[in-house]
Amino acid sequence: MGSCGVSTQVFGVQRLTEAHFELLREAGFSHVELFASPGHFAWEDPVEVARVALWVRRTGLAVCSLHAPWAPGQDIASLDEAVRRRSLDSAHRALDALLALGGRVLVLHPGAAVQAPEMSREQLAIARESIATLAASCSQAGVKIALENPPPYELGGRNADMLLLYEALRDEPTVQACFDTGHAHLSREGVGFLAALPKEILVVHLSDNAGESDDHLPPGEGTICWRDFFAMLRECGFHGQLVIELTEQPDARSSLRRCSLWLQEALAGCLW
Repeated sequence: MGSCGVSTQVFGVQRLTEAHFELLREAGFSHVELFASPGHFAWEDPVEVARVALWVRRTGLAVCSLHAPWAPGQDIASLDEAVRRRSLDSAHRALDALLALGGRVLVLHPGAAVQAPEMSREQLAIARESIATLAASCSQAGVKIALENPPPYELGGRNADMLLLYEALRDEPTVQACFDTGHAHLSREGVGFLAALPKEILVVHLSDNAGESDDHLPPGEGTICWRDFFAMLRECGFHGQLVIELTEQPDARSSLRRCSLWLQEALAGCLW
């Protein structure tokens, strides 16, 4: 199974410093996913990206992936063409940052909110076009897109819609999947939706909740049945990256250490 990774989302809106990466290494992680969010990581600034790359190398970590920009106004499936173009440009700059950081997987949401129920199919079509455009650039750069299943209140949040989108992109080998356990747990199918994915799972985002809201809790603090989930991962032959994805924690050091130990136990088969 995959190696132990963690998303910098655990540091919330804090501006990343070398100390953050040292904390991740001390907690026992080997890989990191950068979260492209304003005020947290300036993915559009080559100087900042080079500085982060240096910190990652000095702390002995490796960048496994970069979560494409996720912030208000970022929507590659927007019905507003200007918003869509700006969002795609921002995603392309994130691709440049990923390459500079030495990573090879760009995690991507299909869009933001559904602007109106009757517009969901139109937005899914726009999302497919935007993803295909970005995939062409990623293919040339040797990067894969891991398209993430979103929470129910976002475009593609209905699992049936997400399957339609995956099917529409079936001939795009650059586009594969990121499976988010917390998002899936909010759906009717729960984490069992994993078995329905028609794409290779490159990244699994690990977080927990009680099935009511996307709380991004440490695994074991919600109601996901992790034994069943890891059994499904094993059955599908998963060899991608396991990434702990938490929201900002009151005591990040303690939470990260607990998650690292939990993940190591999972990799050792203790949760199967």
